Amino acid sequence: MPRGRRRNDPEKQAAGLAYKLLRKDPLIVVMSADHRLTAQDSVSPEDIYGETLNGVPTWNAPVVRAVTDRYAARIGIDLTPDHEALNLSMAFSLVASTGGVALMPLSARNLMPKSVVSRPIRGVPPMIDLVLGFLEANTSPQLKFLLSKVEDLKFRVSGMQSN
Repeated sequence: MPRGRRRNDPEKQAAGLAYKLLRKDPLIVVMSADHRLTAQDSVSPEDIYGETLNGVPTWNAPVVRAVTDRYAARIGIDLTPDHEALNLSMAFSLVASTGGVALMPLSARNLMPKSVVSRPIRGVPPMIDLVLGFLEANTSPQLKFLLSKVEDLKFRVSGMQSN
């Protein structure tokens, strides 16, 4: 079991699968470019209560769903999605077409089309681990090289976020 993971984590632990932590990402609020909340520099959890919420199904993204559910329980707001997206493209499309909002990892910001924008969550946002998963039994030189460069990769990815 990867260091720092609890046995009750929602991800399905496949035999022989290992993870390397790249970074911890806060969840952000994603909304259509013309949404009323774009006037704010950050969005409070109360601001999204009652909005059409676009999320992910538990079976497709158990970690994102669990992080969102724990955050909802902590702040006392129901964040059950009205619509579910299977991937980022679908999520962006749903946000734009429904006029609703979605909670997504900060890294999604790098892939957003111009029709959607993001704002940080006010207060202490929910955090999600971004990891590199690989088969422990894989002895390929390419994987070994990649794993040896993860620290450099982490630095480069973090640097992209400050642009």
